[in-house]
Amino acid sequence: FSKVQDFYMQSAIANAEQVAFKKANKPITTKYRGIYVLSVSSKSHFKKSIKVGDTITAIDGHHYENSDSFIKYLANKSKGTKVTVDYTRDGKKGQATGDTIKLAGTKTAEYPNGRAGIGIVLTDNVAVTTTPKVSVNAGQIGGPSGGLMFTIQIYDQLTGDLLAKGRNISGTGTMSADGYVGEIGGIDKKIMAAKAAGSTVFFAPYVKPSKELLKYEEQHKTNYMLARDTAKKYAPKLKVIPVQTFDDVINYLQTEKVIKTTDSVK
Repeated sequence: FSKVQDFYMQSAIANAEQVAFKKANKPITTKYRGIYVLSVSSKSHFKKSIKVGDTITAIDGHHYENSDSFIKYLANKSKGTKVTVDYTRDGKKGQATGDTIKLAGTKTAEYPNGRAGIGIVLTDNVAVTTTPKVSVNAGQIGGPSGGLMFTIQIYDQLTGDLLAKGRNISGTGTMSADGYVGEIGGIDKKIMAAKAAGSTVFFAPYVKPSKELLKYEEQHKTNYMLARDTAKKYAPKLKVIPVQTFDDVINYLQTEKVIKTTDSVK
């Protein structure tokens, strides 16, 4: 759990750097390290050889530039096909061999019979190099939910600290490498923390609600709905601003323009 949370934090910082530097037109390069292993299925033939925290660098000698290519290479293989995986663990190289398995719940139009794989949950592991170099002190916090605020702070420093305009700004949300803000957990508690910190603005991830989505959401409300309702009751002086992208954040801080939202559920 700790390894995954630490990876999510490092990934959040890397994504924040990519978005902020590209938006500010500053030099940045990325290097694809491989596939980071988030979990290993108990049904996987690699459960004793591949561990959470490993980075898979090749399969059957093939190197890929993203996890989608890795998935597609395995997808149409027959169950029980032997494959060899190269990986790194704590800076050391390793290799493991095992059989493919059929992955439950993977039937789609593209894969009507479902996909084959090696039974891991994965994500991309990307290294980022910037000029100037970025240093983020996240303390003992793990997870991806600081991504949005990291991006704002990095961008603001790159462009001359012009965004705040005297405002005490808080917020939360994941940040994808292409600038989209994602939902997180515990946003009502974060509203209370923002109030305690004296914030006047709070950025909240916005997704359009649907019946299916609200079934699984915390308190059956989207992040924005829960943040807005919590602020209305406990922090009426705190403006909750819905955002879907980093551009929405910049537009608000520069012009106070707010994107359109709806509580309408279909």
